[in-house]
Amino acid sequence: MLEVQTCSELQGDICSSAWDVASPSLAVPGVHQVCLCPAGAPSAPDSAAPAVVIRPHNTSVVSGSSQATLECVASARPLEKLSVTWKRNGIKITSGISSFGRRLTITNPTSADVGMYFCEAKLRESTEEPARAKAFLSILEPPYFTAEPPNVILAEVEKDVDILCQAMGVPIPTLVWYKDSVPLSRLENPRYKVLLSGGLRIHALRPQDAGIFQCFASNQAGEIHTYTYLDVTREQILASGSVQIPRFILLESGGLQITPVFLQDAGNYTCCAANSEGALNAFVMLTVWNRTAIVHPPEDSTVIKGTTATLRCQATHDPRISIRYLWKKDSAVINPSSSSRITVEKDGTLLISQTWSGDIGDYTCEVISSGGNDSRTARLEVIELPHSPQNLVATLNSSYSRSVMLSWVRPFDGNSPVLYYVVELSENNSPWKVHLSNLDPKMTGVTVSGLTPARTYQFRVCAVNQVGKGQYSTETSRLMLPEEPPSAPPKNIVASGRTNQSIMVQWQPPPESEHNGVLHGYILRYRLAGLPGEYQYKNITSAEINYCLVKDLIIWTQYEIQVASYNGAGLGAFSRPVTEYTLQGVPTAPPQNVQVEAVNSTTIQFLWNPPPQQFINGINQGYKLLAWPVDAPESVTVVAIAPDFHGVHSGCITNLKKFTTYYTSVLCFTTPGDGPRSPPQLLCTLEDKPGAVGHLSFTEILDTSLKVSWQEPVEKNGIITGYQISWEVYGRNESRLARSLSNNTLEFKITGLSSLTTYTIEVAAVTAQGSGTVTSSTISSGVPPELPGAPTNLVISNISPRSATLQFRPGYDGKTSISKWIVEGQVGVLGDEEEWVTLHEVENEPDAQMLEVPNLIPYTHYRFRMRQVNMVGSSPLSQPSRVIQTLQAPPDVAPGSVTVRTASETSLWLRWVPLPDTQYNGNPESVGYRVRVWRGEPPAPALLKVVADRLARECTVEELQEWTEYELQIQAFNAIGAGPWSEPVRGRTRESVPSAPPENVSAEAVSSTQILLTWAAVPESEQNGLILGYKILYKAKDLDSEPKSQTVRGNHSQSVLLSGLRKFVLYELQVLAFTRIGDGVPSSPAVTERTKDDAPGPPVRMVFPEVRLTSVRIVWQPPEEPNGIILECTTQVASIPGTAEPQAFSVSGSVAIVAYSQWEINVTGFSLIAIGYQVAYRLASSSPNKFTTVEVGSTVRQFTATDLSPESAYIFRTSAKTRQGWGEPLEATVITTEKREPKEDMLVNLLVEEKSVGFLHIGHVPLQRVYLVS
Repeated sequence: MLEVQTCSELQGDICSSAWDVASPSLAVPGVHQVCLCPAGAPSAPDSAAPAVVIRPHNTSVVSGSSQATLECVASARPLEKLSVTWKRNGIKITSGISSFGRRLTITNPTSADVGMYFCEAKLRESTEEPARAKAFLSILEPPYFTAEPPNVILAEVEKDVDILCQAMGVPIPTLVWYKDSVPLSRLENPRYKVLLSGGLRIHALRPQDAGIFQCFASNQAGEIHTYTYLDVTREQILASGSVQIPRFILLESGGLQITPVFLQDAGNYTCCAANSEGALNAFVMLTVWNRTAIVHPPEDSTVIKGTTATLRCQATHDPRISIRYLWKKDSAVINPSSSSRITVEKDGTLLISQTWSGDIGDYTCEVISSGGNDSRTARLEVIELPHSPQNLVATLNSSYSRSVMLSWVRPFDGNSPVLYYVVELSENNSPWKVHLSNLDPKMTGVTVSGLTPARTYQFRVCAVNQVGKGQYSTETSRLMLPEEPPSAPPKNIVASGRTNQSIMVQWQPPPESEHNGVLHGYILRYRLAGLPGEYQYKNITSAEINYCLVKDLIIWTQYEIQVASYNGAGLGAFSRPVTEYTLQGVPTAPPQNVQVEAVNSTTIQFLWNPPPQQFINGINQGYKLLAWPVDAPESVTVVAIAPDFHGVHSGCITNLKKFTTYYTSVLCFTTPGDGPRSPPQLLCTLEDKPGAVGHLSFTEILDTSLKVSWQEPVEKNGIITGYQISWEVYGRNESRLARSLSNNTLEFKITGLSSLTTYTIEVAAVTAQGSGTVTSSTISSGVPPELPGAPTNLVISNISPRSATLQFRPGYDGKTSISKWIVEGQVGVLGDEEEWVTLHEVENEPDAQMLEVPNLIPYTHYRFRMRQVNMVGSSPLSQPSRVIQTLQAPPDVAPGSVTVRTASETSLWLRWVPLPDTQYNGNPESVGYRVRVWRGEPPAPALLKVVADRLARECTVEELQEWTEYELQIQAFNAIGAGPWSEPVRGRTRESVPSAPPENVSAEAVSSTQILLTWAAVPESEQNGLILGYKILYKAKDLDSEPKSQTVRGNHSQSVLLSGLRKFVLYELQVLAFTRIGDGVPSSPAVTERTKDDAPGPPVRMVFPEVRLTSVRIVWQPPEEPNGIILECTTQVASIPGTAEPQAFSVSGSVAIVAYSQWEINVTGFSLIAIGYQVAYRLASSSPNKFTTVEVGSTVRQFTATDLSPESAYIFRTSAKTRQGWGEPLEATVITTEKREPKEDMLVNLLVEEKSVGFLHIGHVPLQRVYLVS
């Protein structure tokens, strides 16, 4: 049998020694050779010379390949020392080698990688000659043409023609010619000859030689080809008297007409004229051009304003001629050089950038050439965003208070139909949001509904076309919707019984969108549930209080409760009723008809009826049966009985003392507690057999007699009628003798005994119910009892943390029974001199040989010893037992004296007394403490902290919340488990600054100088202390003014009226809370609110730049304090005869200046802006109320007054108007004159704010005269 094995590196040599390996020359490239070895082939020697098993092969790859691979497999012994290397041109190759040198990979091979590669296999540290193999790597280049024929070759009949075709490549490619897809070798045409250069020569052309000739070049790397069309021509008679060819017509004049003409008609034409006298020839060349035509004409286009319009105009023409493009707009020639926006490209395309409405029109493209002309026309439309709607007006809807009617004027549509309108609104100065998103484009008005009462609204409208959304209209003035009662009730009403006569009701305000105004408070109403009684009402007069404790209710009664909110407009809707019971009370009446009866010596039976239902005051949880001895009223026995709602109730108290007089009673109880007891009834339990007599002892022990003494039984259980005594020889019942004794006999002398005999003596008390428990003892006659001997052989087993089992051999009993076993022990500290303490005592187990010692201390060393006791006394002590250690147990107690103190705003300091060593109950190294911390209100997850040091007395609990009360407990633990938790202690972290701002900050302007700011409290978890008050930060938004602040003391005020503000100015407002530590975080973002408008101030910088005899031109600037949207403004003039003419009057800032060439007058106190003005003037000498008034537009800043009286003083007055009325006027006096020198003395009376501000006297100053108004 043979095994098939591969010629691997491990056994290739062995196989080759036993079987011949296939010759490398016969190897198939890429296939590993396999050899067959006999199953019994010899094992491999320790060493073998290297040999190449699989040689690399000569390899060719095409240029551009990703890689080339050479493989060389060698074998040698020992294999781990075999090394395979690659070389090229004698240089070792280090890159691209893998598989332990077996494979060489050349990535992206090029011509530079061509050459012979050598593979060498050798053994390291060996002097043997290495084995070698080689292979050649060649790079193949695909063929490419170095010379190609033209696409078409035109040749005449009988002429020779050469068709070029040359190609290069590696290896040199082979050229093969085809004619009309047939190899020339098949045609065997002797006139076709392939030249040495690769080209083809055709000798003596014939018409049948016309066709397509193809040249193919191919090598191992690929194949390419090229072609040409050979057209063979010859002369032909086109028209004569006897020849007529279609399209060619011989005219009578001898001319030739070609209809229609094609490109192939171009060429040389010969006209031959012949008669009997001879013949003449004339030659002419015909050139045929392709007609010029527009193949891609411009198309009607629509572009968006500002984008580039492209109008194509592509034409075809004969390549031998040139063409010219000419563009016209609405029949006018377009000159591209006249505008940088217009460009005509080479292909005739017209580009118009930054298009606008002026580019709309008909565009004509004209193509002009010697090959013909052509033109086409297209329409260009330019569309843009629609303009903003005009005259937007908002008015309250009188028929529906929650809606506003909007109207506007239809805007320019941007040359594209309006698709729809969009209405946006701003509620209480909030950001704009879309309210109506798709209004019919035909509409110019709409009713906006779904608004909230008592809120202010602004509106704006924009139009949308196919380009997009246009600009918004001017915003409407702000409208305030009238207040309405709240439209929704308070939510999340929760009622819970607080006491048996009160219910706590809590709620949340209605959704803010349903307030419909400023909430003033709440109305709570309640009545008995299910009854038609009237409601009781409570008024909560603060909207910030969301709870009410309803008092003075009936115990354990269900109530129906509702809550409604109210504002300035009235009371809103009541919530759905919630029902809740007041808490249960204790019953106020005892059970009825109570009967008691003694059933036996330990049981009393009770029979009773329940109290009247109306006096139970809750859910009857059951009854309690009470019994207490007459002589021990504090020892009350209580038995709870579940209620039985069917008939008479009954129950029993068992395990009472026998033949004892008891007081008995019954009470009814509910969850809160017990009701009154029924009147006590006296009852005695029945007699029973008595208990055992006490202290049985023997005296006067003689050989034939002894005296027995005893005491009355502790548990008589009745009236003792006598005693029964009996005796017998130990173990012989037939020798039993008995005597009955009177009830006052407590000793008896037994006679007639046999000496030195052991007797069993029994004594029992007797009642009417019979003999009681027997007390017995054994004693030998004639031999007095002795002290017992010590127990021996103490063995300890079943050791647990708190107990162990003690086995022993009892000692000598002293000729009487053992009455007690005593176990003593050394605890913890052991030694001969250490103290022994009594650990356990067991009585009435005379035959015991094993005891369980309880109440041991865990993980403590013990050593035990024993004594046994009989009627004579105690025995000597036994020998001590071996030392044991109880097992570990969790600690029994918690650390003591636990206290907590505040450490910081976020930490508490906890102290305690560590456990003493004796209470570890385990290995001290494993003892530690665990601290538990949680918030008292509301319940929150507990935080645990572990203190590994058993001697630690304190720790700091970090990462707590500021100003928060926490409860803390501590427990000890060891390796077995944790002990009990200590009693919780409470501690509070220190105060800090609030970490959050007040919530729900809102502002509302109430006048032109006042804003009402309201807010809600900082969330309790973020207050971090006692809030002492709030600070309001405010400043004018559009003015570079310093922020101001106002402080509100106390935590209960959550609103403030800011006064003294500037009129019609937009303010930014923020609120922060502060504690005694400092200020908290301001609210963000700041709320904005504009004060209401008011009458405007006067215009400023009023100037008279041109003064004539009969006319004056006045110029002014808008008021600096507009106080609103100004509607009108006026100017007035009065005349002062004989005074000089002022050149100019101006008001700048807060100073007004009147200049008379070299004179000036300064006046203080002016400011505002204007949108419309009124100019009024009069002669200074005329009636103060006789003004000529002219109103001018909002954009006008000057006015010329004509038809004035010359050399007269006029008073000019300008004033502005808002919707609140006319503002303060600004007055100035001017003289209608052309003189420029004022008189020496001039009296000027300037009126500012319609009040006289003083008289001005002119004094002389060099070069100028100045008057100041004080």
